[in-house]
Amino acid sequence: MGWLISYIIGLVVLEIIVISKLKGRGSLFLVGGISVVLQFIPVVIYYYLDTDFNSVIMLLASYALLNSVLIGGYIWRQLHTYSDPIRNGNNRKRNALSNESIQFFYKLDEWLKREKIYLDPNLKVKKVAQYLHVTEKLVSSSINDMAKENFNSYINSLRIAEAKRMMMSQDKQHFTIDAIAELAGFSNKVSFYSAFKKETGLSPREFRKSMLSSH
Repeated sequence: MGWLISYIIGLVVLEIIVISKLKGRGSLFLVGGISVVLQFIPVVIYYYLDTDFNSVIMLLASYALLNSVLIGGYIWRQLHTYSDPIRNGNNRKRNALSNESIQFFYKLDEWLKREKIYLDPNLKVKKVAQYLHVTEKLVSSSINDMAKENFNSYINSLRIAEAKRMMMSQDKQHFTIDAIAELAGFSNKVSFYSAFKKETGLSPREFRKSMLSSH
């Protein structure tokens, strides 16, 4: 019986050491499969040595329980690690990128609204990056992270806000909808009507009519 206890203890210690070194789930399943095979070797040996069968079963059951706890605990840690978007030793780096993205977005948003660069119908990410002397990746990622939309959608939302201001302005009531679309930075009326409807739930004409009736 002594050899059996030593065998089980050896497996447990080996498994603890190996699991602590694992980096991925694939390796975990491989080790788990091997350990399942190894833990039943004593059953085979039982047929060749004079060992109490009940004792073998009890030890194997104890080992199987410990094995489940070890692997289950590892899986639990892995699931929590993989569900965290900032993980695997890159916390500081990713936090720094996140902070940079947040700070830049507010500067970008304030600059765009102040300078009204979005009124340029040919405005692209590259041009904004050149204006601000930053990378295109920083411009795009900051908008994606903070505004939860891509560059074109974000710029169109600023243009629509400008168009709404013009439609509500008393001194621009004589402007046509198409003229307002052009002044707001849209290159064609189709994209303007589509973006405006998506943003407000109303067509530009319906919006202007509702604004006039409320005054």
